[in-house]
Amino acid sequence: MELVDTTPPIWRLIELPSTIALDALHPIVQTAMGWTDSHLHQFVLGDPQVDWPVERYLTAFDIEEGDVGVAEADVRLDELVQQPGDELRYTYDFGDGWDHVLRLQSVRTRSDDDPPAALIDGARACPPEDCGGPYGYEELLGLAARKAAGQKVEPEEAERLSLAFGDTGTEEIRVGAERLDKAAIDADLRAGRYRGVLAGELSEEHAASLGPDLLALVSGSPPDLATIAPALADLVARCEPNTRQLLLSLIAAARVDSAVVVDAQVAATMVEPFAWFVRHVGTRGLTLTAQGYLRPSDVRAIAERLNLGEEWIGAMNRETMTPPVAEFRQVAQQLGLMRVAKGRIHATARGVALAENPTAMWWQLAERLPAGRRDAEREAGFLVLLTVAAGADRSSRVDLGRLLTGLGWQLRSGRTLDDSTVWAWAITTTEALRRLGCFDPSAGHHSTTPTAAGRAFARAALRTHPT
Repeated sequence: MELVDTTPPIWRLIELPSTIALDALHPIVQTAMGWTDSHLHQFVLGDPQVDWPVERYLTAFDIEEGDVGVAEADVRLDELVQQPGDELRYTYDFGDGWDHVLRLQSVRTRSDDDPPAALIDGARACPPEDCGGPYGYEELLGLAARKAAGQKVEPEEAERLSLAFGDTGTEEIRVGAERLDKAAIDADLRAGRYRGVLAGELSEEHAASLGPDLLALVSGSPPDLATIAPALADLVARCEPNTRQLLLSLIAAARVDSAVVVDAQVAATMVEPFAWFVRHVGTRGLTLTAQGYLRPSDVRAIAERLNLGEEWIGAMNRETMTPPVAEFRQVAQQLGLMRVAKGRIHATARGVALAENPTAMWWQLAERLPAGRRDAEREAGFLVLLTVAAGADRSSRVDLGRLLTGLGWQLRSGRTLDDSTVWAWAITTTEALRRLGCFDPSAGHHSTTPTAAGRAFARAALRTHPT
């Protein structure tokens, strides 16, 4: 990788897996070069100065802005460069215009012991941010050399040096430009550090500001697959190599190997909506309409118990017109608390017993999640549970769509899976978490911000789920 138009050249020789996606390659480039990821970037196949048209790959920001094209998260490095000499271009900071040429030098077989990336060699330090691009940087080094030699430097020129290098002395600027701490960069890449920080060392505020690029590379404490639930270990085994590290990082953030202890009063508060429903229905059951729906009086009773007046508009006397009630009923059935037979809905014997033992019900519901009638729904549910256990929500930049794609799922339309799709597929699991009070209501009726109790419950679900 060489920084274009720098003399002597600024370059890095990096070893990394060919299966890596471009959105995960981005932070490797940033770390290897020494940039701070403070500006936009873009990968391009082809030389914009020579080739036309070139293939540009969209970042998450580009897609949010409405750009149409191929997402960098959907493109693997080995799809673009395959033979020694093949090139890919990377631009960082469109104002300064730092263009990099990524050139494939050689290919070897990768082993399981290889690190996420490694620095093999390189030359010269990274330029300072916002210094005017390659030519501006060259001018600054010339100014520093003049000042070090005792030549006159105009006030505005001295100010430029100060803005770029701070209080660094002119001789140190000159010497520092030629210095490259290869060992430090290599250590960061091998350990999966991003900007020198391990995921486990990040503050919550800092971690929330980082996106899927970070999670694709770093893990403060990789999980021991022998200690996690077999169902989770199976997901890791089936996940495509280029997204497996992202899944492992999310599992590590969820701390699924940590013990879970629930207070009896907390458990009783969380399961009360379901315990109430069991008592309301009872073993004798309730008669359903001819179409198999709850009767209006029962719909109103459930709506009142769930306090749906704050989140739903309407008469709330028909199940077909009150989706939260229909979803609640379906959740209760899939969690084994209810069954439908001969035109009636009944509480199961297990449900009746659990209603009298809230802590046992709490653990039983955890064991039954994730829920769903299809494998895709359950696997989306696993990802939602991991997100909640990690303390993230739908607004967090955890690329669940990429993860579900890595597990082999796709839309018939060919459209890229995104986080919204994952949460929608996991509706049964999500609604169970909502009615258990796992989301902070102060953040809104449709909040997915986990509470402390919600994180503990999600962790319990991930620990107890059978294969």
